[in-house]
Amino acid sequence: MDLAPYFARLALLLPLLCGTIVLGLWGAKRFLGLGVTPVGTARAPRAARVTETLLLGHGARLAVVEFADRRLLLAVGKGGIATLADTALASVPLARFTLVPPAAPEPEPEPEPEPEPEQRHAN
Repeated sequence: MDLAPYFARLALLLPLLCGTIVLGLWGAKRFLGLGVTPVGTARAPRAARVTETLLLGHGARLAVVEFADRRLLLAVGKGGIATLADTALASVPLARFTLVPPAAPEPEPEPEPEPEPEQRHAN
């Protein structure tokens, strides 16, 4: 009985299987937020939670954050963070934070035509 083909196949497929398992666990932790919590510890509840974000442009975004029974609408950019709205969490449902484009400016009135200068006739 020749065991060389068996060991050759095992030497090739076992590292491939282990690598697939490790890659799958890393992906679950990285992209799904799943991780191993040490025994006897629990994850503490978070005080703040980002519920929505909207990318406005390069380096600028809007974020809806729930914190201490408040819902905050924040503008986040390179220059810092600004609070745009602050409401009680129970008073405004999330659907009420809809972005409405600003109203179009009213057209400027047309300038009145200037009166034509009178022409003098030489007699």
